[in-house]
Amino acid sequence: MWINGLTSTDGPVRVDLGTLKVTATVGRFPLTARVFDGIVEISRYGKGPMLCVGPVTGRTLAPLPDVVAAEGRTAYVTVRRRGIPEIHRVSIDPRCRATP
Repeated sequence: MWINGLTSTDGPVRVDLGTLKVTATVGRFPLTARVFDGIVEISRYGKGPMLCVGPVTGRTLAPLPDVVAAEGRTAYVTVRRRGIPEIHRVSIDPRCRATP
């Protein structure tokens, strides 16, 4: 299971639910992690690019757009057109679908 850092200086961590031990960490600065259909998306609170990381290792795999939802090889992303947010369907970078 991935959880966001517990303090303002912690990054997301992966916890083994059987042992409750941390098995992977991402960064030592405030990050948020969201999981969509097996894809773990990491962001720095709106600063810098979104990234997908390996669901087991936490290793960076590829950049991502701002994902709202995902299913299979398709992501639904937020795009601003003339300042108005829209949802678009895009293909997910195949590296984000990689398994460790």
